[in-house]
Amino acid sequence: MVHVQTQHKEVILIGATALLILALLPLMALAALTLRGLLLVAALAAALGALAVYRLSPKFREWFTAQTEPLIQYKGLKLATDVSFHPSHSWARLEGDVWVGADDLVQAALGPVDDVELPPRGLHVTRGQPLFRLRRGHRVVEVRSPVSGTVVDANPELRSRPELINKDPFAQGWAVRLHSDDPRRDRSGLLRGRKARDWFRAAADRVVGGAPDRATAPSASAGGAVAEQIYRCIDDDTWRQLTETLFTAPPEQVHRN
Repeated sequence: MVHVQTQHKEVILIGATALLILALLPLMALAALTLRGLLLVAALAAALGALAVYRLSPKFREWFTAQTEPLIQYKGLKLATDVSFHPSHSWARLEGDVWVGADDLVQAALGPVDDVELPPRGLHVTRGQPLFRLRRGHRVVEVRSPVSGTVVDANPELRSRPELINKDPFAQGWAVRLHSDDPRRDRSGLLRGRKARDWFRAAADRVVGGAPDRATAPSASAGGAVAEQIYRCIDDDTWRQLTETLFTAPPEQVHRN
């Protein structure tokens, strides 16, 4: 008899639990719909807020573009957003080893590259020392190493296709791969982000605005024509000044971020 009563109680308990769950289901569904609605409203408000900030804040638009675009442009010159820069206009992409090249301002000022002189494997360089050379006719620019390290590879394509420096300086036109001596120091000593953009724009203004034959130079409104043609407006004296100042930086000149 006791066993039968116990079973009866268990059946009643199970039934009551089932009824309670059934009763709560509509409430749970209503809560889910309410929360989903609130989440949708919150997401819509966030999207509208971000759109308003994007339209009203030039600085936010600049930051957002830099975060989402692999390349940004200024007066027709390209600036990669996924690399860091040495003050002498070499760039470094830190991906385990360090991939190195010359930035777009170097190739634009030099013009169509005729020849690239690459370093041998095993060579050790200190940040700021010459790493490789670009040549067009009698004009030569020594591209400085953005980091201290040992050469582990050089881009073989540049020997037969030096024009890659001009066409794709941040990808196919890479020049040297280095094994860094101190990766942490490398990251802290190079320009990146907004500092890199401000520095690059100032340098571009100097090159474009400082060309002595400005009457024949393309205007900034011509876009890519500035980058493609500015080398034609740089005489030998101006070129010498650029190689002695803009494209040269002593090894100790680094930027702390």
